[in-house]
Amino acid sequence: MKEIIEHIWCALVIVFKYTLPNNIYN
Repeated sequence: MKEIIEHIWCALVIVFKYTLPNNIYN
């Protein structure tokens, strides 16, 4: 279960890294 949570957090971090800069530039 802990590994699944870690994978979800990693995915969220990647999504935020790609979405936040795009929102700032747009």
